[in-house]
Amino acid sequence: KKSLIVRGNSVGYDFEYDEGRTGGFYYEVIGKTPEGVALSVTYSTGGSGHWSYLTLYAREGDILRKIKDVAGGDRCFGAVGKARVDNGHLLYEYNGTTLDLYQKYTPSASYRGDLGSGFSNCGEIFHMRDNKVESVELLQGAIIPDCFQEQYEKQLAKEKFLSDSAARDFVQEFSAACPLDR
Repeated sequence: KKSLIVRGNSVGYDFEYDEGRTGGFYYEVIGKTPEGVALSVTYSTGGSGHWSYLTLYAREGDILRKIKDVAGGDRCFGAVGKARVDNGHLLYEYNGTTLDLYQKYTPSASYRGDLGSGFSNCGEIFHMRDNKVESVELLQGAIIPDCFQEQYEKQLAKEKFLSDSAARDFVQEFSAACPLDR
């Protein structure tokens, strides 16, 4: 039987896998929203993955029932960063690649090339409010192939925080300069 461990505001436990690998599972209550209680959940299996999720739960007597996953993933692929509830609104950040940015604002487009899809290519942080983009933060040092690298660096020199509409405009501008449908 494992004992619960308290780390900062999180509660969870560590465990050992086969071959001496260790991992862990931790959660933190973020706050209450009109839809349910928001929990931040992080876990690692001891390998290269480190997942973080934001999930809503409802309490039914002594049982927590999962309502839905709000966001989450592994490192650059949707991992949730800071999260809080402010006046009933769920505010959070999640990591994305430049391909995520492109696909968010051009959902019908397809692209089969490598537009920053590697683990080390965190290109953006999406700042969310109740599951809607409030702003997108472009990150310095993103490694992006094709002509988009130049477009990205020009935008970074002007402004690294883009509103939802400015991010949409940016993606449309770079799509015109660097056609990606292949």
